[in-house]
Amino acid sequence: MINKIAESIGKIGIFIQNSVIGKIIIKKINIIIKLPCLSDRDDQLKLRDDQPKLLNAVEAELVKKGWDKSSYRDKLIILKKNLHEDLVYHYKVVAKPITNPNIIDIFKDNADGKLLIVGDPGSGKTTTLYELTQELIKEARKDKKNLLPVLVNLSSWKKDKRSMRQWLVVQLNKEYGLTKERFEKWFAQGKLLPLLDGLDEVKPEYQKDCVLAINKLLEEEDNRPGKLVVCCGIEEYKNLIKDNYDSRIKLFQAIELQELTVQQIQNYLKNIDRENLWELIKQHGHLLELLCTPLMLNIAIKVYPVLSADKLKQFNSSEKLQPYLFNQYIHTQLNDPPEKNHPDHKGKTPRKEDTIRWLIWLAKKLKIRNQKEFFREKLLDIFMLEWQ
Repeated sequence: MINKIAESIGKIGIFIQNSVIGKIIIKKINIIIKLPCLSDRDDQLKLRDDQPKLLNAVEAELVKKGWDKSSYRDKLIILKKNLHEDLVYHYKVVAKPITNPNIIDIFKDNADGKLLIVGDPGSGKTTTLYELTQELIKEARKDKKNLLPVLVNLSSWKKDKRSMRQWLVVQLNKEYGLTKERFEKWFAQGKLLPLLDGLDEVKPEYQKDCVLAINKLLEEEDNRPGKLVVCCGIEEYKNLIKDNYDSRIKLFQAIELQELTVQQIQNYLKNIDRENLWELIKQHGHLLELLCTPLMLNIAIKVYPVLSADKLKQFNSSEKLQPYLFNQYIHTQLNDPPEKNHPDHKGKTPRKEDTIRWLIWLAKKLKIRNQKEFFREKLLDIFMLEWQ
């Protein structure tokens, strides 16, 4: 009887749902017969419409960070990864061996969506995180029930009265235009998947507090994220946790990216038609020692046209050879004319002296901020630091 009355009143409410009274009536009826509220249903539809916008914004951020130009885009190299569960604080987890080295499979099968990625400088940590982000975006587009990945750099995090959750609200609004209301809705539904890069770029005096803030986020009684990824340099992270096991990030699993093997280097150079470079590498062991990371391999590929066997013979160690490669890379980049179709190309190439002077200034400012990467949209923040 009550249900029939409620349904009848509900029909009346539909006609007046645009009025305040109508919405109140409908809401009361829904409580009685346990049907979804029309206003809530409309809100859910609006949230679903906003999901593609967020995914597009995250993908655009990847492009700005150079992901579309990465040598890993076509997956010519799949980095080897070792499990390192002793780096995370977990509760008697039985680690499963890695059966598929693709990061998306490790994220799902080995880490259950809670993963720490570590590695040496230039080992491909951030590239691996970008690859995971792209795969998660693809999955979210295929099925709106899947989680929404949001890529955030931790470098600007500092200890204050805000929780990690409150900090994320500000960052996601700044990076992707996500409103606080949308954040709270999606966070409460467990829809957001934070991908936190650059723990090692947080100011050293704040790093332990940053880990503590992440752990508190993971331990919240209500609305804690079901999945989360953190990326950090291996040495910086080990220094953080060396005195206290409880200071480890409370994630399910950790992986450490491994050095490139000789076979990987050879196969990669063959795939990109740089076999002449491989012949040069074989003749100089010091050069081969340096090319064990993706960063150094890409630098060698870029400067190969100016490398010579006679010049390489002048260096008797990899430590002495590395500065030479870096300098050659800088000069190669400076001599490389800008793309005419690039939106920033104004038809006039700046003088090398001016470019070097500004790069030195920029490097000093990034060092003060403990940042390793620069993006032009952050330039205003750097100028603000200069004026303080």
